[in-house]
Amino acid sequence: MKGFLVTQQGAVENVVAAARRLRGDAAFDQQEVQETIETVEERWSELVTKVDEYEAWLESTVQACKQYDASIGYIKNVLNDTEERLGTSVAGTIQELKTQVEQLRVRHVYGLLFSIIHLIRLDNQYWFSPNSGLIL
Repeated sequence: MKGFLVTQQGAVENVVAAARRLRGDAAFDQQEVQETIETVEERWSELVTKVDEYEAWLESTVQACKQYDASIGYIKNVLNDTEERLGTSVAGTIQELKTQVEQLRVRHVYGLLFSIIHLIRLDNQYWFSPNSGLIL
């Protein structure tokens, strides 16, 4: 988007320059010409600012998505590790097996809670931009 704005900057400058040339012409309402020039310059400035903000927001959203993807990978690893441990832990007494199952449950729950909290934080970063509120 920024590249497009750069290509249009010359056209906006040409329009403003042409309007400035009309300021000395008695055939045109001078106040209207001045207001038009100011309006064009203000709107162009606002547009450039909004594009800069949007590009910054997009960049942060891409980073949040990468972190989200990494968190999903972490959750998959925890689940795979838990399944693997459950599949190979069939030796021992009943009490040892119960202890192993309880340890796996605690590890599993803490790992999932950590991941869910992290995903919620990333989700909030995605849906709420810093300058414009909720993104629909």
